Amino acid sequence: MKKMFLFDLDGTIAYGNKSINKNVLKSIKELSLKHYVGIVSGKPIQYLYGLCREANLHNVFLVGENGGNLVYPSSLPPEINYTFNHTFQQLFSQVKCKLQDKYKDLYYQPTETSLSFFVPENVDFEKFTAEFTAEFSIFNEIEIYIHKKDRAIDAVPININKKIGILRIIDMLHMVDCKKIYAFGDGKNDIPMFEFATHVILIGDLEYQNNTKKIINLDSIADLEEYLKKFSS
Repeated sequence: MKKMFLFDLDGTIAYGNKSINKNVLKSIKELSLKHYVGIVSGKPIQYLYGLCREANLHNVFLVGENGGNLVYPSSLPPEINYTFNHTFQQLFSQVKCKLQDKYKDLYYQPTETSLSFFVPENVDFEKFTAEFTAEFSIFNEIEIYIHKKDRAIDAVPININKKIGILRIIDMLHMVDCKKIYAFGDGKNDIPMFEFATHVILIGDLEYQNNTKKIINLDSIADLEEYLKKFSS
């Protein structure tokens, strides 16, 4: 019976904004021949497309923007290309313009369903994240994810997350025969994905507890390389 493997990107199978670890990539390619495999990231879909093209990784599904964009397969043209709608586009645009006017060196990720920035070294990260968060303080319908290691921050509507995106694409692809679902992640934005999985593999120092899951802690991507070898036949 097929299993499902769900991989976060940065900090899980690749170091921040780098290519996928070559040994992990080899294992992912092997898994995709027999099982369902998804790359589930906060990154925009176009970034994930480029990453998969560089890696020659074609037979996986992509969940971008923390669940906001769904694509299958990971090569062009897609059979499925779905984007969730929400009501915060105008607010996100206003906050984006305001912060870019104030902080000239900010890097804005070209997202459709979220608002995401990388904060340069010359900007106080704690100060910026506090200011960013304050912009949405009256909106209970927006979740803020802070990625301190990558100096990044996302604002995402609460009706969009990795679990919701995964459930939608599973329904669209009729993936109904999975009893074992492995989710790999290193950040708080991965927790909704963990709630969907039967097996949770934590990379780094992320804390997560759930007595209904089998949870494994790995220190690094190098440890993930070894862990994935157990699925090789």
